Amino acid sequence: MDTLFASGRDATSTPVRHEVVIRDEQKVAFTTVAYQRRPLSYVFTQAFHRAEDVTQILSTPTLILSPALLAQSSSLSCEVAIHRLVDYRHREGFTCRVMHSTLLQLSSVEIINNTGIVVSTAHVVSGDAIPQIQQVSDPNKCCTLKPEEGERAVLIRGKKDWGICIGKWHGFVKGVPGVAGVKGTEGNRGVRGTPGVKGQPGRLLLKFFALFGMQGWKLISQASQEKFSINLLGGTSRLNVDLRKGQISFPAEIQDVPEAIAIGFAVAILHLLCQPYNPSDASSYMVPSACGVRSQELTPRRIHNEDLALVVAAGYFCGSVPTNSYFKHTVGASWRLRWMRRMWWMRGMWGLWWMWCV
Repeated sequence: MDTLFASGRDATSTPVRHEVVIRDEQKVAFTTVAYQRRPLSYVFTQAFHRAEDVTQILSTPTLILSPALLAQSSSLSCEVAIHRLVDYRHREGFTCRVMHSTLLQLSSVEIINNTGIVVSTAHVVSGDAIPQIQQVSDPNKCCTLKPEEGERAVLIRGKKDWGICIGKWHGFVKGVPGVAGVKGTEGNRGVRGTPGVKGQPGRLLLKFFALFGMQGWKLISQASQEKFSINLLGGTSRLNVDLRKGQISFPAEIQDVPEAIAIGFAVAILHLLCQPYNPSDASSYMVPSACGVRSQELTPRRIHNEDLALVVAAGYFCGSVPTNSYFKHTVGASWRLRWMRRMWWMRGMWGLWWMWCV
C-alpha cells in the first residue's frame, strides 16, 4: 500500500484578531490561526502485478482499444498497480489504477472515486488518431502530433473528451569520451587529442490542448525538470504538477477534479514514455528502472527517476512500459512500416479528425 508521512504544523490561514465583550464590562481580545499537519513525503507502491486479460482491468475497454485489439485482448497481458490518493487534509479522495502493456502499445490511468466508480481516464492514443501539422490549415486552432519527432499523446476523458496532453523529450545529448593525444617523438609529429562531448539528460516538453470550455492550446510553464504548471482557465488558475513530491495541486476555480488528477498522471506517464533509454540488455527497453541502473554507472548527470514519486507511481518499476526506445530498438522498422501504412490509409479520412479541431 502507499504510505503517507506527515509531521509538524503549517499555518493555513493568516492570523485573525477577535474581540469579545463580557457582561458589557470587560473586553477580551485574542488571535486565531488555523494549522494543519505538513506532509513530509508520500511513498507510492512500486509493485506492478501481471494481468492476462486487459479487458478485465479497463473499465471501458471499447473506448480505448480498437476492435482488432479487443479481439486479441484475452491473449495480450499487461501490468497493473493501484494507488491511494489523498487531499491536502490527508483524506483519501480517489484511487488511481495505472496499466501498461507493450503488446497493446498502451498506457492508461483510471481515476476512481470512493464509491468505486471510474470518474476520469487518461490513455495513450496512437499517431493515426491525431492529424499531423501539415494536414491542418491552422495548427493554432487544432491539436496536431509529430510522431516522427518522438511526440506521444495522452487523451484525458471525464464525462466526455476533456483534453489532450502531448509530450516529447528535448535536449538529450549522448556523452562521447575524449581521445587522448599522442606525444610526438624525434622525427615523428604528435597527434592532437580530441575533446569529448559532455552528455545532457534533457527534459520533457509538454503541450496541452483543451477540449472543454475555451478550446485550444493552453500555456504551460516549467520551473524545473520536474515541475510543470498548466494555465487551464486563464489568469492565475493554474494546475501544478510536482513529479518529485508526487503532488497535483490546483485552485478551487478548477472544478473538474478527476480530470485534473488525470493530467498529473498523464505528465508522469509521458515522462516515462518519451525519455530516451540505453540499457545493456535490448529486452529492457520496456523496463525503465532496468535502464536507469546502467545509466547511473555511465552517466552521472542522469535524471534520478526513482526519486520522482509521481514517476514511480506511473510505472518506473513496471516491466511492460511501451517507451519510445522500445519501439525504436525492439519493434523497429516493422512498427514504423505499419505506422506509415496507417497514415497513408488515413489521408482520405479527414472526417474522423474534425473532433480534435475548434
